[in-house]
Amino acid sequence: MERGNLSRVVRYIIDSGGTSKAMVAKDLKLSMPTVLQIFKTLTEKGIVKEDGVYESTGGRKAKSIVICEDLRYSVGIDITGRHVGFAMVDMCGTVVRHERKRIAFEPALSYFKQVAEEIERFIKEANIPEEKILGVGVSVAGIVDCESKLLIKSHTLGTENLNLKLMENVIGRPAFFENDANAALLAEKDTVGRDSLYISLSNTVGGAIYLNGDIYRGHTMKAGEIGHMVLHPGGKKCYCGKEGCADGYLSALNLKTNEDMTLAEFFEGLSKGNKKCAAIWDEYLENLALLIVDLHTVFDSDIIIGGYVGYYMEDYLMTLGEKVLSKSTFDADISYIHASVRKMEASAAGVAAFFINKFVDEMS
Repeated sequence: MERGNLSRVVRYIIDSGGTSKAMVAKDLKLSMPTVLQIFKTLTEKGIVKEDGVYESTGGRKAKSIVICEDLRYSVGIDITGRHVGFAMVDMCGTVVRHERKRIAFEPALSYFKQVAEEIERFIKEANIPEEKILGVGVSVAGIVDCESKLLIKSHTLGTENLNLKLMENVIGRPAFFENDANAALLAEKDTVGRDSLYISLSNTVGGAIYLNGDIYRGHTMKAGEIGHMVLHPGGKKCYCGKEGCADGYLSALNLKTNEDMTLAEFFEGLSKGNKKCAAIWDEYLENLALLIVDLHTVFDSDIIIGGYVGYYMEDYLMTLGEKVLSKSTFDADISYIHASVRKMEASAAGVAAFFINKFVDEMS
């Protein structure tokens, strides 16, 4: 019970961003003597520190207690077809360093070795003591069996039944593997306080479901593959072989007026009133609204829009909301629709958090 309480208190402090002993006792329903003993232990271990005081409500001012954010770190990488994203997070889940490198994926030992070398370079350049690095989380586009460390299938990477234990061996550090959309959903710690559905709008479309405090994976690890829900029967041919999949209409690759246009250039043109960009964006939002209405009808939960397009979505939520309301039979407001909070390397940051959470859970 003591060990459980220690982890509970640390988790509470991380989630609150700073608290007092009185608040911990009240919210976690612990006796003050227990709380005092826990904080004594945490202070002696260098896990928490005092950081100023709360405003007084009369009487003695309470000291604010926070996690020592540099106690441990975890690295996350996000593997896509053409790039690898890197993120390092501290004890509070804050991304302290990130970058993205162009490395084309191939299911080969040479690729794993190259990625491993880049991970070591990334850690070395961060100047973090080796003993503070907990492990490496790896986010992959595809259906991942986390326990078996197997990439069952990835249309994006063009591979299946890839044994990820080989990659762990090459990395030479404890590794955890997760689907990219699931990882990005876990990075939305400010939004995911209740049941939520995450839509990843990048060069491919994916999704993740957060249910009863955990990722819902389904019986065969395929839950959340919303990119292959049929949006328009008989429509565009999808790379999966079906016709009319949401991916064909909501991939970020649709947002361009010519082949060389980048996503940043598209949204810059949109903000400056470019008519071609505006027409493309209007059609895109129409299709996104259709998908959201269908998903909300089934799940009746918060919906978070992330991925490359989610980075820009905050300014367009009202327009999207109007389209959603015009298509929905049941919705009276659109307060359940959110733009992603994490803007940079969300999947890498989310999967890196696995080792921070594991470290907290095992505290004694």
